[in-house]
Amino acid sequence: MKAIPKNEVEEDEKDEKVDVIKERRKLKKQKYHESRYKSKEWILKKKSRQRKQGKDVRPDTKFTGRRRPIHAF
Repeated sequence: MKAIPKNEVEEDEKDEKVDVIKERRKLKKQKYHESRYKSKEWILKKKSRQRKQGKDVRPDTKFTGRRRPIHAF
């Protein structure tokens, strides 16, 4: 069995760590952005906040926060 030079092993480990870190950052960014806006929960919380402030707010229906279909032209 050949011994792998120490430098090559360290480079492989560094590459793997960098890839994992990049993926985590990417997923964390996506998750943060998605959960923050345009979710049904967020809309319902916003509506309840506005109701507490005494503002006029449309009633919650089964269509509240519903995703609209994408139409291709």
